[in-house]
Amino acid sequence: MHYYFYNKLQAAFHFRIFTQNIIFFILTALVIAPLCVQLIDDFSPTLAEIVAYPCYFWMGFILLFTLVAALLDSWNLLIKFLFSISKAQPRKILFSTLTLFLIASLGAIVISVHGFFAGRDIRVETVNITTRKLPVSFPHVRIVQLSDVHVGVMTTRRQLQHIIDLVNQAHPDLIVSTGDLIDSYPPNFNEFARMLATLQPHYGKYAVTGNHEFYLGIPLATKFHQLADFTLLRQKTATVAHVLTVVGVDDPTVLQFHLLAQIPEFDLLRQVTPQHFLVLLKHVPRVNLKSAQVFDLQLSGHVHHGQIFPFEWLVRFLFQYDSGKLYDLGRSYLYVSRGAGMWGPPIRFLAPPEITVINLYSVRARLKIKSYSKQAKNKHPT
Repeated sequence: MHYYFYNKLQAAFHFRIFTQNIIFFILTALVIAPLCVQLIDDFSPTLAEIVAYPCYFWMGFILLFTLVAALLDSWNLLIKFLFSISKAQPRKILFSTLTLFLIASLGAIVISVHGFFAGRDIRVETVNITTRKLPVSFPHVRIVQLSDVHVGVMTTRRQLQHIIDLVNQAHPDLIVSTGDLIDSYPPNFNEFARMLATLQPHYGKYAVTGNHEFYLGIPLATKFHQLADFTLLRQKTATVAHVLTVVGVDDPTVLQFHLLAQIPEFDLLRQVTPQHFLVLLKHVPRVNLKSAQVFDLQLSGHVHHGQIFPFEWLVRFLFQYDSGKLYDLGRSYLYVSRGAGMWGPPIRFLAPPEITVINLYSVRARLKIKSYSKQAKNKHPT
């Protein structure tokens, strides 16, 4: 992408050799800048925060520039092909090299600015599920799902507090995090963890690992979850109020690090009391067909709905289940969150962030309410 940008820039302005070399050097530095941020973060989170902003904004810009410029190039090629057949001259409707570069640059800037603000406009999505596994005495459970918050060097107090406020406004009974809660080591590591610790639902908070917890390092990621008062479920189960069981499995990235002997997901689920409503926390939205016959609801994230359009199409190609949707799997359900945060460029385009409120209702309680209502109408028909 950087080489493509370099060629477009040179074609538009025809720089001399000395200037070309300077531009080439700068662009080469920008190619390796994201890796440098990760390396700097290991010994100086504050310096990493300073470097990260221009680095990741540029990453978003170069990505969008490439997409817009490629679209304009495709137009030029199409017009040239059509007019080559007719032997006409298509000059008036072709984009010149300068015009193409300026339009692509302006388009990338406009989308980046829009995407910056769109990435902070978090939506609250509500999902309602009725189940026979909740008793009449326990008619309703409200779960808030956080996913892909990506707390890191570019996270601000204001952003994190906004997420916390939205969760509190939902009045959850239970909070779950489906991975990538933390991305890198921020300067305010302890403070951010304490902010999340202020979330105190009645039935606790549970989390699973995402791939970024392993990239950061499991000891540090575990410490963050502990300070944030999340119980990290790594191939473990937790019973909630004797009616609901939460099962958490590690992200497949664990296999690359050889950190834990994996208990097969299906074997883990079979240990759960079948009378309980079973919630499976799993970062990647892939469904094990055998497991789907055991769990009642799988909550996942990871894909960000592509984060920047048109990467949604790539996500749909790689993953069967898209984000922002509840899927009926027959015996069970799957919900895939778009995530509350961002990875890399602090930009979202046509992929709004979300927190998810999942209302579990008891069928038996609802039937009882309907029965009482029917009896009341019969007694007092007026």
